[in-house]
Amino acid sequence: MRSLQFGFLGYTLLLTPFFLLTYSMKNIKDKKIKYYGLVENPAEYIRGADLVIVPLNNSAGVKMRILESLYCGKVVLTTPQGAEGLPNELKDLVIVCKDEKEFIEKINYFKINKDKLSEKEKDIIKKINEYREKSREKILKIFELLT
Repeated sequence: MRSLQFGFLGYTLLLTPFFLLTYSMKNIKDKKIKYYGLVENPAEYIRGADLVIVPLNNSAGVKMRILESLYCGKVVLTTPQGAEGLPNELKDLVIVCKDEKEFIEKINYFKINKDKLSEKEKDIIKKINEYREKSREKILKIFELLT
């Protein structure tokens, strides 16, 4: 994303340390953008968010921030690269945006349609719980085979 002109969206952005690798904090003038640096418990910030935006350009393995956000029951907007590496059962839980315009459309959609945001969060929580239970069962079967 080339610019940081998010103020018109009416959101306050909370930035992670990774953000510093991409943008210089001295270039940020918008008071609705807050940088907290490294935090002890990122889940506290994730749970307080309306949406989690992960605009990755590079792909390598599973994206921990996306998994954390899903496990917190949050709607995640990401790029196709951000969705790569997610378990197949979880890929349909993230919303993939191909470009800046699509990110803005989705952000505005959920801002206007809070009920749809709430429905999506409930669906995420349900599917994460199902995934967690299936994973637990698989692990128990492996331990049974080992004993």
